[in-house]
Amino acid sequence: MSPPGQAIDGETYLPAGCMRSHNQTTLTIADGTGVIRGQVTIDGEGLQEGVRFQVQAHRLGDEDRSGHRYADTDERGRFVIEGLIPGEYELTAGSNFRFTSNARIPRLKPITQKVSVTSTTESVVTMVFQVVERPKAP
Repeated sequence: MSPPGQAIDGETYLPAGCMRSHNQTTLTIADGTGVIRGQVTIDGEGLQEGVRFQVQAHRLGDEDRSGHRYADTDERGRFVIEGLIPGEYELTAGSNFRFTSNARIPRLKPITQKVSVTSTTESVVTMVFQVVERPKAP
């Protein structure tokens, strides 16, 4: 599979859902097959039971948001984002999280991290939150 937007032998490869009109050009749609597998942790402590974070993957250079994907972490902070078009992505976490218990977490600095995605191997990342302020005792 060729990188999105690259023309080879008269065929132009584009992300799924994109349309382009050219004279004398065959349009071939390329499905996203890249995978990011990761772990979210808090520096110096584990994740509390009942806390889930949302991790966002934004394909760099994608202004129309068609390359944005989201995943919620599991109880251990693990996440998987699948169906990505190969390229450079920026991952963010920290602005969206939810509680499924009475857990109290410290105020955290949001994380931004870049990762390369290919169609042949999984990209593995660890995202570590830095504590800005610990919660006060009740």
